Amino acid sequence: MCAMIADGPRKSFCYRRLTYLSAKYQLHVLLNELRELAAQKAVPHRDFYNTR
Repeated sequence: MCAMIADGPRKSFCYRRLTYLSAKYQLHVLLNELRELAAQKAVPHRDFYNTR
């Protein structure tokens, strides 16, 4: 397991992939924030117990 973690090319690939996915998620959050807030507010009686 330690050999897999210490492998240079694999480590670089994973780091770039995680950086890319993080940036992609942040873009999704920026583009859809208002839409998701509106969808949350459209649900009546919303709380932690009513999660349908």
